[in-house]
Amino acid sequence: MYKEQLATFGDPHRDSRGHVLSIVYYALINTEMFLQGIDMTKVTLLPLREVSSETVAYDHAHIIHYARQRLEWKMEYSTIIRNILPLQFTLSQFQHMYEVVFGRAFDKRNFRKRLLSL
Repeated sequence: MYKEQLATFGDPHRDSRGHVLSIVYYALINTEMFLQGIDMTKVTLLPLREVSSETVAYDHAHIIHYARQRLEWKMEYSTIIRNILPLQFTLSQFQHMYEVVFGRAFDKRNFRKRLLSL
């Protein structure tokens, strides 16, 4: 697992009930491990493409999309995604994780060359 502080959100109008501050973290987790022992009657998992201001409260859609953007930026210069892969993984598995996050395919040779430079 990997986690880091994303940002502090404090726009006075983000919650109609009053001024609320949120200190937000994001984490990379292995979903199989995460779901063990969780009462799924109290949790709703949404694919990122379904996250919108209609599906989550307040400004949380903005926060979630910002977290994804920040993850993409971090993946440009680091191997952060290895934190949710098994201890031993293939380059194809690693590339697949990048393709999932970025939502597009990468040329295998160019991807591996760039990865090895990190």
